[in-house]
Parts: sequence; structure tokens; C-alpha cells
Amino acid sequence: RLEPGFLCPLGAGNFLGSEQSGQISHIGFDLYTQMLEDAITKARGQKVAERVDTEINIKIEATIGADFIPSEKERLQIYKNIFSAKDIRKIAEISEEIKDRFGKLPLTVVRLLKVAELKYYLKSIRAQKIMHEGKDNNFSISFYKLNNQIIDLLVRQVIDSPDIYQLTPDFRLILITGKDKTSSQDTILDKILQLVENLCLLLEGSTR
Repeated sequence: RLEPGFLCPLGAGNFLGSEQSGQISHIGFDLYTQMLEDAITKARGQKVAERVDTEINIKIEATIGADFIPSEKERLQIYKNIFSAKDIRKIAEISEEIKDRFGKLPLTVVRLLKVAELKYYLKSIRAQKIMHEGKDNNFSISFYKLNNQIIDLLVRQVIDSPDIYQLTPDFRLILITGKDKTSSQDTILDKILQLVENLCLLLEGSTR
């Protein structure tokens, strides 16, 4: 039965791909789409852009249940649409389309859309991975290649907001979301999304 379960880990841009663990089935939509896009780009004589694949490894229950959308085919298509969205606006459009077709969104679907937004922001700042860090509700972000300009900005951000951001010697950024272990999935997800969005705006501004 091809039914994705818990969203995490959400790895390497393959939400429905062969590298997912747990209950996520080996479907390969994302990989197929990427290969097709690359082939078309090459056929046009254009350079294939370097891909940034971001792994999200946080314990968030985010899924489209059969009680909300009975058709397995429709569920899988919506998963594909959400995680192939090119920007935040498109994710919002998909959210509205789902509501128009199926009604009020269950909490797990709301989370799914937020994780898609998180993935977009993380890819925008060339983040390689986000994962739980330590015993508290802290999370670390590791990056692909960072230039000196970006490193300087991260350092300044840590200096300006030491209660929110920390930087490890290997330049992993620690997001501090609070020590309350009773915080809900939604509270933690919203906090992570806010911090990463702010960081994205900071880093994007530095490259202009």
C-alpha cells in the first residue's frame, strides 16, 4: 500500500523517492521529475543548474490521511504537487486548491504544507540538513559550501541574537526554540519556520 506516514526524515528532495525510510513507499516521483527536467534542459542546449537537496529530520506528523482524501492516486499527486512547488506562492495556491476540492484542511495537512515551506527556505539558503540537536528543542542546520560573506553574516547573527542562534566550530547553525519539552509539534514547527525564514531573508539580502 502506497501510503506515506510520518514526514520525517524528509530527505534529499525525495519525499516520494527511493531514499525515504519508515512508511514512505519507493515511488520515485521526484527523482523522475528531476531527471526529466534535466533532460529537457540539456536538449535545449542549456546548462543544468546545480541542485540543492535538503534533508529535514524532525519528528513532525504531517501526512494526507485516507479519511481526508480517500483516493490513493489523488493523495500521491497532491504530495508530488506540494513538494515540487517552486516557491511559497505556489505552495499557498496548492493549499487553496486542496481546500476548494476537499474542504477544511486537517492539522496534519497544514503541517505538511508548512514543512514544504520550510524545505523551500532551507534550499534557498543552501542548507544541507536540519535535524534535532541535543536534549532540548534545539535544531541544527548544516550547509553546503559557504563563502566568507555568508559565514560573516551567520557570525553577526549569532552575536546579535545569541538566545536564538548559535554557531558550532564546523559552521552548523543551532536554532534555539526553547527548553519546554511539552511544546507541541505545531509550536516547534512554527518556531523553526519563523527562524529559518528570517535567516533566509538575511542571507538573500546579502547576495543582492
